[in-house]
Amino acid sequence: MSTMNLDRAVEPVVLDVGDKRFYTTIGSLTDRSGYFESLFSGRWPIPRREDGSIFVDADPKVFSRIVSYLRHGIFPLCYNPETGHDYSLYQEILAEAKYYQLPELELWLTDHCYCKADQVAVKKRRRNHSKDMIAAAIWQRLPHRTIMRVS
Repeated sequence: MSTMNLDRAVEPVVLDVGDKRFYTTIGSLTDRSGYFESLFSGRWPIPRREDGSIFVDADPKVFSRIVSYLRHGIFPLCYNPETGHDYSLYQEILAEAKYYQLPELELWLTDHCYCKADQVAVKKRRRNHSKDMIAAAIWQRLPHRTIMRVS
């Protein structure tokens, strides 16, 4: 966000993705993403729809994971105790992480860090610990030391 002033960083923006609209700020999009940093750099005009939103050609289910990561820096954990990891969703998120230039998220996915997070989360849940305690335990074990969402 070095090329952007503070007023611009807190400016709201609406992204139209498929049949879903995402409301966020320019700063949330540009803090971690080389793609969005370039898009909002001011070097060229941004094509907007009639309502002022910006069209994004992506799957809203996958893009919601990208926006969540951009807003909070929390890595996605696509895990269900009944069915396990959703590997196809991880691959879709990885493709978008590459496109939107999110190197930390890309590394999280290519190194399969979610498997380590799952082992800690499942083990801790059996002892009825809170989500905060689980996140803290995961944070201690990960080399990147960035907390991911545990659902």
